[in-house]
Amino acid sequence: MNRSNELEEERTALLAEIDAAFADVSRDGGVSWSEADVIDDYGTEEEQREARARDTDRHWRELVNDKNWDPDGQSSRFCFLDGIGMRYYLPAAMQRCIHEGYNAGILFTLTYYFSTPGRSHAEKLWLLDQRQCRCIAQFLVYMREFIDHDRQRAEDTSEWDEALDIYWRKYL
Repeated sequence: MNRSNELEEERTALLAEIDAAFADVSRDGGVSWSEADVIDDYGTEEEQREARARDTDRHWRELVNDKNWDPDGQSSRFCFLDGIGMRYYLPAAMQRCIHEGYNAGILFTLTYYFSTPGRSHAEKLWLLDQRQCRCIAQFLVYMREFIDHDRQRAEDTSEWDEALDIYWRKYL
């Protein structure tokens, strides 16, 4: 079996595992994507409620192929999510990244909270269970291997390794 076929099998298995590990995740009681933008802009509680009401998705799976949801263009929104929102949007961003073969704004998030002095991973990722953390680690490995295998890219894979080494590798 050649490496392209192996990567395709890994991709299929990883997508299924993300889907299963995050299947029951909800954002009920958590910060929504639009609400995070309002928080970033120092919006009022009323503006936050209005923004939350605009986010009508009921499951993160709805966002994976939603062209109106742009985790890459607004990756700073991840910074303003709470633990509930973070756990909700991570699987959608990971699956989008896997489908489209690019970062989709998630690499910064998976590195930032662990590399910045004074920040605690518990602040945003406290709700993730072992299986979900393992999915994130497997996702980072897959993306590194995918990018490394795609010879048409001049992309450096060291950032994917950095994210693994900072925190996630222990879940492999």
